[in-house]
Amino acid sequence: MTIDYRPHRHYTPARNWMNDPNGLVYHQGVYHLFYQYNPFGADWGNMSWGHAVSHDLTHWSELPVAIACTPTEQIYSGSVVVDHGNSSRFGSLESPPLVAVFTSVSPDGLQAQSLAYSIDGGYEWEKYGANPVLDRGSREFRDPKVFSFTTSSGEQTWIMVAVEATLRQVVVYSSHDLRDWTFESTIGPFGPDGVVWECPDLFPLPVDGDPERVRWVLLLSTNRVGDLVDSSMSYLVGSFDGHTFEVDPAGSWRPVDHGRDFYAAVTFSDAPQNRRIALGWAGNWQYAAETPTGEWRGVMSSPRELGLVTTPDGFALIQRLPPPLEAPRAGAGVRELPIVAAMPSTTVAGRRYALAVDWRPEPDATLRLEVLAGSRGGVVIAYDARTGRLSLDRRRSGIVDLHPDFASVGQTTVPLRHGRLAMNVIVDECIVEIFADDGAVTFTDLVFPVGEADLLTVSADAGSGTIVVSPLS
Repeated sequence: MTIDYRPHRHYTPARNWMNDPNGLVYHQGVYHLFYQYNPFGADWGNMSWGHAVSHDLTHWSELPVAIACTPTEQIYSGSVVVDHGNSSRFGSLESPPLVAVFTSVSPDGLQAQSLAYSIDGGYEWEKYGANPVLDRGSREFRDPKVFSFTTSSGEQTWIMVAVEATLRQVVVYSSHDLRDWTFESTIGPFGPDGVVWECPDLFPLPVDGDPERVRWVLLLSTNRVGDLVDSSMSYLVGSFDGHTFEVDPAGSWRPVDHGRDFYAAVTFSDAPQNRRIALGWAGNWQYAAETPTGEWRGVMSSPRELGLVTTPDGFALIQRLPPPLEAPRAGAGVRELPIVAAMPSTTVAGRRYALAVDWRPEPDATLRLEVLAGSRGGVVIAYDARTGRLSLDRRRSGIVDLHPDFASVGQTTVPLRHGRLAMNVIVDECIVEIFADDGAVTFTDLVFPVGEADLLTVSADAGSGTIVVSPLS
């Protein structure tokens, strides 16, 4: 039986290779997703910017390549801003341009930052004739994330954060016009060595929803050099004054996601109501080139709305599904399954659905969910109330021999809140995502089930609760 692994609600290109999201921007009612793309095949190479658009973050339409590679230039990761004041002089005040800042890679391997602009709302792009605009003579200078910043005197300026990847440094630049850039400071190195840093993003978030208490979050993707461990994402919390990012004294390097397949996530520019919405590549460089999806390769995560909360251990980043993506509690196809102690239940759930889990365990109880299950195994999500450990086990999830480390178990601690475990699980053909502890804990894993793999099994040895099963719209 041939299995179509293409997900329903996670973006994939119709064909060919895709990795990092680039240039995420919201403009005139449209979410624009640009991404690293190979127009000529399903393997990495010929890096260009693919393009897709959505009105609801759920349903995406693929468009022609936005910024194409040439024999003398590959187009690596970057960002897009709406130049409302036309500081770049690429448009007008009446029709502000969109400006893409991206990494140009020349045949000799040098990496520098370049510009392209659009005056039709992000659909047609023209490269700036005086590229590159920032060149350090480096082969590891990439992934510019640009944002508008208001200085203490009320002046608007542009800030760029990019990486010197092998030095494990984020470099900070400022500009008044997006063309001429001034060096401001360096962040790092710190954290684990033996990695390269990629795809930084720096942004403010209100603490506990209070706009008077704002901290800055630095997102970083780290990729191992060689065959050790994984590519992954981490974050730091601190302050930023337009020149320097200072890590909070009690701050620590924390994981963004506890799964194996969440990388290069960045946030949308100009998102409505100042919401901070992130999107990541659901991939891992250890085995990304081996995923068994045929003529297409690459999946985006679910969009995630970010927040910052106070915990006994300091500030914690939370990730929640934006309201349009939350699972409905009633409606066509929605079912409620009771969690009954010592009475395992199995139902046909299909391969595309969301689960809302609400469980009140006894002190030593365990809960076990098996999704995308069939005669040859499934994906096991388990919670142990005694230890507080939540785990996602894909060792018997189907095709697991892509790489020696693919057959894995991810786990972390999730405390009960008022004696209950509440979490949301998204199951979509080849991707499983978990949102637990009100978004403070997430897992993102790719899976490649075999056979029918359309069963959902629920078992608990004590406690009670419900699971709401909703088809993905």
